[in-house]
Amino acid sequence: MTSIIIGLATFVALSLVNQSESLKLNRLWLLGLTITTTLFFSPLSAVATLWSAALVATLLAISVTDIKTQLLPDWLTGLLIILGLTQSGFAFPTLLGAIICILCALANSTLTKDDSAIGSADYLLGAGLVAWLGPLHAMDALIIALLLFGLQLILTARKISAFAPALSIGLAAIWFGGPIL
Repeated sequence: MTSIIIGLATFVALSLVNQSESLKLNRLWLLGLTITTTLFFSPLSAVATLWSAALVATLLAISVTDIKTQLLPDWLTGLLIILGLTQSGFAFPTLLGAIICILCALANSTLTKDDSAIGSADYLLGAGLVAWLGPLHAMDALIIALLLFGLQLILTARKISAFAPALSIGLAAIWFGGPIL
């Protein structure tokens, strides 16, 4: 029964996110992602499975949007932050770390015209990392993300690329696999 609820929740979450103009996935992709998520998370407890399904759906939407447009809407990164803070119970170190990242995003957007390689959305993704994992484990995810991103740039011989997929993989790796440091 839990797997059915998780599958439905994942499909609804992905469908809602898919209404965004920048993210238009085929319904078969949504169904495939839903089935994969349901099968992947079924051994977890019901609460952990629901949080994990919400995390995966949000990270997929963020990654696909960044790959397709090289831009991330604030509402999508904000959703990641709000979900992360909610699942952590607004714990003090997590809340403080997320607030610091959000302030960095605001400073970046107001002081630098936000035209650099690191945009405000990347800082907001950092706030999402901290909100989901806490400040210490967010560093683990960031290390994984930077290694993956560097490898991606080397293999593709590009100077700039979408950073959100690497951050998403780093966050998911620590969320499901535990800390590395």
